[in-house]
Amino acid sequence: MFRIEESDVSDVVFVVVTVALFAALALLVRGVEKR
Repeated sequence: MFRIEESDVSDVVFVVVTVALFAALALLVRGVEKR
């Protein structure tokens, strides 16, 4: 049972941003390795 609250939304946003940054870092690393 999930309750949608401001705290839950902020947590979801934090996770999404973290994953996005990790993905961007991975892409940058791959780009550097290709050089």
